[in-house]
Parts: sequence; structure tokens; C-alpha cells
Amino acid sequence: MYQRSPNSFDIQDALVEKISSDPVAPVTQMVARIAPGSTILDIGVGNGILARALQLAGKNAVLDGIEPVDRAVDIASGLYRHVYNGTFEEVASQLDLGSYDWVVMADVLEHMADPLWCLATLRKGLKADARLMASVPNIGFGSIALELLRGRFVYRDLGLLDRTHLHFFTRDSLTELLKEAGFSIREIVHLVRAIPSMEIPVRSGVLELLMLPWLSFQLPSTTYQYIAVAGTGPGSMETRIIRDGSPARRLRQILEVYARPFRTGAKLARAIVSRLRS
Repeated sequence: MYQRSPNSFDIQDALVEKISSDPVAPVTQMVARIAPGSTILDIGVGNGILARALQLAGKNAVLDGIEPVDRAVDIASGLYRHVYNGTFEEVASQLDLGSYDWVVMADVLEHMADPLWCLATLRKGLKADARLMASVPNIGFGSIALELLRGRFVYRDLGLLDRTHLHFFTRDSLTELLKEAGFSIREIVHLVRAIPSMEIPVRSGVLELLMLPWLSFQLPSTTYQYIAVAGTGPGSMETRIIRDGSPARRLRQILEVYARPFRTGAKLARAIVSRLRS
């Protein structure tokens, strides 16, 4: 089974500050929704980015965490009241789920063997006014759609097609999973990023030149990640959209894709002229 390098969990304070200042980063939106003094269960602590961001925001939260990777536990343990070393399935029986105000799953559901079992277990154990907050990558993001149209689906070390992902989500499949587990969805947040700016490169072929302008102005294909906030009782659902830039910025990035073939052609022409002159 693919495993991350132990060094991939290292994180510097400057990076925490950079992430915390990015409005489209899931941790930024999560921290904004958590009230000061909350008691939180962080499932999948990784390098402790949630705890660090909460500290930076002065939220004075009390955190317990769950993390299966020993190196990550070593890095994050000083930031948490207690870190359970294992998967949620392995440590669930040790948890007092009714003591938490929030359960946070930041890009975790896609790594779980049985996310429905996990969510149903949480639903049974949480107190009435507790909230679950989960972020997932969007398999419908535009650069993936373009790759699929070319017959490609290539896993990567990080990002939307991370090698460790066992499940893939759209908005509908995420909300259906939460409802099936017994949760009531209170908020869905679209974290919108420009398609050419992310880790899956956009080619400059005919397909991309035809499809990219349309995809770049559709919400499902520009949502890079979703955040769902859910409760245990009935309630209405709100939709929020957080963008990383203006329509003008998106247009500039589209034009950059269009300009690439011309730059390549110009470079080739200069090379040919230079060769002929010599």
C-alpha cells in the first residue's frame, strides 16, 4: 500500500500563517466557524494544522485527535490534549463522543475504508447540539474532467487525485452520504479555484481550448473542495461560495492557456531562423 514519506508531515510556522490567510483553504473556513473555547475531535490530525490555525486565531480550543501515522502523532501531540494513535475504526470504542462540540474531518473521508460506518458511529455518539464539519476534494473539478475526456486518470502524490484516496466525491455524493448516516446538513461551502492554477496541468489542445472557457464559469467544475457542516437534529441548509479571485483573474488564466501554443510556435520559429542563419 502506498504510504507518504515521513518528512511530508513537517510544517513550518510561516506555512501555517500562509494557509490561514488563504480564504479558500478548508482550515481557514473551519476555524472561522468554531466558537472560542470549543471542545473538538480532530479526525486525521496530520501535522496538526487545525490546532495550529486555531492557536493562531486565538480560539483557546480544547482538542483531541486521531492519527494513524506515528511520525504525524509525534509532530502534533504537543498541540492536543490527547492524540489517539490509530484509525477511527481502531479507537472509536475509546472515545467519549458526547463530550465534543465539534468533530472535524479535514480531507479525511476519502481515505477511509468505510466512511458511512464512521459517520453513522459519530451520529449515534454526538450530543444534540454538536456539529460535524468535513471537507472533501471534488472529483468534478474541471482539470479532472478534461483529463477524463482524454481517457486519462492519473494518480498523484498530492491533491485531488492523491494516491491514498479510496473514495471520490461530488457535492451530491457527499450530501447523500451524510444523510444516509443520519446527519442533517446545515451548510455546504464551495471552495472555488481557477482550473489552470491547480496541480493537474491543463494542456493547450483543441479539447481544452474549446471546453476550458465553459468549465471555468460553472460552479461544479470550479469547486476544488467542498465543506459540509452537519448536525444531529433537523435544520435548513445554506450554500456559500468562497472564491480565490475575480472573474477577471480567471479570464487571464484562461487566456494564458490559449497563449501557450503561440509562444511555443514563436520559439520554434526563432530556433529555425537562427539555425538557417548559421
